[in-house]
Amino acid sequence: FLSPKTLGAVLERTVLNFHPCSYDAYGMTIIEAAAFGVPTVMASGKAVGAVEIVGNGACFQVDMPQGDKISEHTVHQLETILSNEEVMQSTGTTAKQRA
Repeated sequence: FLSPKTLGAVLERTVLNFHPCSYDAYGMTIIEAAAFGVPTVMASGKAVGAVEIVGNGACFQVDMPQGDKISEHTVHQLETILSNEEVMQSTGTTAKQRA
């Protein structure tokens, strides 16, 4: 675990939060990242409580197959998200407003 000060320093330099869980009752890292204007990538159609708080416009939902490996399709989706600076910025702004 990180202290609040250290976590804040890390999140200030974070571009994208990756939350691959298929189930998370709350999803604290999503809220923490959102508070710093960092959008989250998460598995689409999965049960993560934080989505109810920040909403769909504050995170990216991508196809993530179950298992211990990330598919080429998922990698391509991540590359597409990261290459669109305007969408990254607007999604981060929305996340921060809703956190």
